[in-house]
Amino acid sequence: MGCRLFLGVDGCHLQSKYLETLLSATALDGNNGLFPVAFAVVEGESNVTWTCFLQHLKEALETDLENLTIISDQEKGLQGAIGMLFSHAEHRICMKVCGRI
Repeated sequence: MGCRLFLGVDGCHLQSKYLETLLSATALDGNNGLFPVAFAVVEGESNVTWTCFLQHLKEALETDLENLTIISDQEKGLQGAIGMLFSHAEHRICMKVCGRI
């Protein structure tokens, strides 16, 4: 009651000769610090890779996810995968404003 569980998911393009993408899930620990929950190196961000990553994450969490809040960017495939696998979770989009307003 009160606080919701928080999970941030994002992908980061790696700068190597293979040009893979690092998918990650991060939560907050007891001191409000970031805590890495899961990560995977994949070919790229797509509906298939996000669905596979989130499916494994959901199985590993083994908890009631009704009070879960997920924050992410608007990457292709990610919104659909979250909606399919975490249908009871609140999904919010983050954004960064660059430049002057």
